[in-house]
Amino acid sequence: MLTAPETRIIDEARLYKSTLARAICNPFWDEAPQQDSNAQYSVGETDVSGSSIAEAAARSVCLLSFIRSGYEKHPIVVTKDEEPIEVGNIWKEKQLHSILFERGELSLEKYITIRFSGGKLDFSLIDGTHGFSLIDNENQNEFIDSFRKFEELDWSAIATDKGLDYKPYNKKKKSKRYFSDDLWKKGIKKFRITQRNRCFGYVDNGVFYVLRFDLDHELSDVG
Repeated sequence: MLTAPETRIIDEARLYKSTLARAICNPFWDEAPQQDSNAQYSVGETDVSGSSIAEAAARSVCLLSFIRSGYEKHPIVVTKDEEPIEVGNIWKEKQLHSILFERGELSLEKYITIRFSGGKLDFSLIDGTHGFSLIDNENQNEFIDSFRKFEELDWSAIATDKGLDYKPYNKKKKSKRYFSDDLWKKGIKKFRITQRNRCFGYVDNGVFYVLRFDLDHELSDVG
């Protein structure tokens, strides 16, 4: 298959040969390794000196591991001459974004938007003034934990969970100004982030579209 003349004119065969050629090339770091050749690198009792794991530790970069391997965890602790080094390890969906966020290389807004996309939460309609700009380093984990809980529960559990306190937000004289008439028609809902903070939005086809946050109970007190 690799040498037959026909493979030169069959697109699928050419693509296969090209992919195979890249797959059998040596890893780029083999040609210019940065790990200390005089040091011993280990993970637990396993000597990983000269491997990509040791190289990741030396370069302060992330690993990409296959499932059903010995490295289905994050981070991996690599010991260099008895000095522990934490190495980021990507082995499941969306983990890269979590690692980049932990390192400060991804904004909170980008992280949350990507982390919870495709599930029960959608942040595409959020109010710029009353959205992510209200979240800071002190409360960001509370928002992330609440969104994670909302994502993991099914709708029947969400409706009865006392921590989330998921319920309709009522349109009244003082509350009607917070949302347009079109949004009110969709049925505004809210759930709890903390005892004081709330998240507002509406549900459509099993997706909660987040519209805004309330950090001072201004909305909750009137609706």
